[in-house]
Amino acid sequence: MPQTRQRALLYAALVTAGLLIPGAARAQTTPQFLNKSSETLTIGGYVQTRWQYTDQDNALPNNTFRIRRARLKVQAQVTPQIKPTVEVDIVPTSVVLKDVFIDYLVSPRGFFTVRMGHWKKPFSREELRSSSALLLVDRGRLSDQFGPSNLAYQERDLGVAVLGDLYEAEIPLEYQLGIFNGTGANTATDADSRKSIVGRVETIPVAGLSIGANLNLADRGINRAEGAADTLAYPGNENHLWTNAFGIDAKFQKRGLVLEGEYRVGDNWRGSALPATASANVRSKTAVKDDVTLSGVYLTAVYKMPVVLPPLVAVEPGFRFETYDPNTDVDKDGSTLFTPYLGLYLNETAGTRLQLNAVIDKPQASGAKTVTTYVVQLQTRY
Repeated sequence: MPQTRQRALLYAALVTAGLLIPGAARAQTTPQFLNKSSETLTIGGYVQTRWQYTDQDNALPNNTFRIRRARLKVQAQVTPQIKPTVEVDIVPTSVVLKDVFIDYLVSPRGFFTVRMGHWKKPFSREELRSSSALLLVDRGRLSDQFGPSNLAYQERDLGVAVLGDLYEAEIPLEYQLGIFNGTGANTATDADSRKSIVGRVETIPVAGLSIGANLNLADRGINRAEGAADTLAYPGNENHLWTNAFGIDAKFQKRGLVLEGEYRVGDNWRGSALPATASANVRSKTAVKDDVTLSGVYLTAVYKMPVVLPPLVAVEPGFRFETYDPNTDVDKDGSTLFTPYLGLYLNETAGTRLQLNAVIDKPQASGAKTVTTYVVQLQTRY
């Protein structure tokens, strides 16, 4: 617990320091959390198609074509203060709800807004960036582990939040603080009375540099009879189980260069079961009921260069280095990942680009095999 408090104080101090740097009030950017458009109705979206190959043993299929995403997003302005948003993902065999929420702008300049509905919890710079604007083809291992299919600290949920930015007051600060069900995306009913508190702040101390910090405090409940974290199978039979996650991140952008890094740490309430590439003797050292802490960091760099080589309009090489540790008390149970990347822009306005990367996943466990996954993706916005 003392370490958790120290981390929280460190993140708060870093963000506060950024606000106090001279000249900060003159540095502004486009708001991420809030729709300030004055358009009565906007319709858009994007499509991502891809081919993927992995050399992991016994993978079936080891290569495949797929539609990764096909989004349709509608934003309306009922009045200057009332702005609903709806976004769905249309892929083979299913239509998946993404965003359905209403913003009520208490302050016309966006200083203070109330949002209610279903949208992304404000956690992680990488997670909050649209999938159509990712620096590489996909988010990293940390986003997978902190995401909906694992620890559920980030991604979408039902809730209410206050959010806004102070850019029009020449204060480079953006914020969001919300209370969510904690049951995850596309869940029509709440399994229990537990809630999650999630917040994020982001500031721009100097032009081109953005610093952010976020936290997630989740009351999950633990089944008294089974001793496993499970509020869905045994509703009404839980003790309180508070799980916490924190993160700090930074992004620097100048001309075509983008440098980004993020550190995330949280209670691994599911235990530290490792990917299939890890050895069984390491995997068996931890269980679901263990008090486990997960942490990791990534560093990404991309450089976009305009070219005059029809049909190309720009070329963007990049690279990501990432480390992932599912249990900080166990040695050599994580992975180190290297991801070289190349983006070929075919249309600047629509963001049409052919993307290629190779995710080289090198487990730290002795004798574990390095697995490489190759992805070729074509995407465009509309």
